[in-house]
Amino acid sequence: MPFPRLKKIAFLALILSILLFTSCSSSVSALESDVLWSYNIPYCSFSTAAVSDGRVYVGGNDNVYCFDAATGKNMWIYKTGGTAGSPTVSGGRVYVGSWDRNIYCLDANTGALIWSFATTISSAGDVSNTIWVVVAAPAVSNGRVFVGSAVAFSTYDPVYAYFYYLDAATGKNIWRYPLSRGVNTSPTVSNGHIYVGSWEVYLSACDGNVYCLDAYTGAKFWSYQTEGWIYWSSPALDGYRLYVSSNDRNVYCLEASTGYKIWNNSLNPYAHGDRSSPAVANAKVYVTDLSDIYCLNAYTGAKIWSNSTFNWLSSPTVFRGRVYYKSSKVVCLDADTGASIWAFSHGDLMWASAPTVAVFRSYYSLYFGRVKVYVGSDEGSDAKFYCLDGGLTTYTIS
Repeated sequence: MPFPRLKKIAFLALILSILLFTSCSSSVSALESDVLWSYNIPYCSFSTAAVSDGRVYVGGNDNVYCFDAATGKNMWIYKTGGTAGSPTVSGGRVYVGSWDRNIYCLDANTGALIWSFATTISSAGDVSNTIWVVVAAPAVSNGRVFVGSAVAFSTYDPVYAYFYYLDAATGKNIWRYPLSRGVNTSPTVSNGHIYVGSWEVYLSACDGNVYCLDAYTGAKFWSYQTEGWIYWSSPALDGYRLYVSSNDRNVYCLEASTGYKIWNNSLNPYAHGDRSSPAVANAKVYVTDLSDIYCLNAYTGAKIWSNSTFNWLSSPTVFRGRVYYKSSKVVCLDADTGASIWAFSHGDLMWASAPTVAVFRSYYSLYFGRVKVYVGSDEGSDAKFYCLDGGLTTYTIS
């Protein structure tokens, strides 16, 4: 009978997988992660990579890049007119903004241009010295692209940039919503609602708001005013709660349907600068500022743990019980305790964009997969894009 033999083979394969997982996990617990591959991409630290169907996409100096996620083989490069931002991949297409003021839609397999859209600004005054860009990753939902532009420099105020709804197939602009100085972060879309933060900064005042817009019409449902600009923080939605950070040194929890404030936490009121995009998992909120990473209770805002790095930090990424962020190192922490699991040192400041974490099936096991962490460094023209070994984890076939 062949079945007992098959069961024996399956049992031996399981034992081998466990042994491999145990041996490889010990290397992950070491203080240094290994580089699986790297590629020189100037100014790639401001782009958070996107992983889809075995490929990884990232922006850099005037280009959008596509790599084989396992080997690092360059599949294609598309040249834009400025530093490319964070891409979003959906339905076989790559959507990405650029410092040349345009939003691009590319074929994910070939990099061929499908359409592009040029953003605009408006003002009652002279805007000849105004620079505006598109840096945040677009949100794509049900055939719709939501993305904002931001004024990087202007000698005149007020200057209005816009938040856009574009048709994903054609790039046609359906509606736009004016926001002074615009949007520098990615929106969150859920159930016909768009949540986005604005860094409305005037020469004489600051009026940063969290907006909830109708995804179909662009009409405003509500807005919540913080006491600082929302420059780095993309809103994070978890059920009926919306989490966002502000330059006023606070993390906010708002009721998603009304904008009512549930709680706020100033964390370290003496720490200067913006808080990051929050990451939410297992009733915990993870957020960074210019020197610390915090874990908060998602329901009360109470601090559970914090770690100091004394370096600027990227937004955190939470994946399978671990928290990843960039500063002068790429760091992996235990999500429950904040204990250090591993770090990758490269001597360059790597703080700007959040790490991207993905798991791929192991060639040696049916039961475990390998975690890979994709990050860009910040060395100007000498910068590199890295794929780091994050160790083994259980692999689930969806």
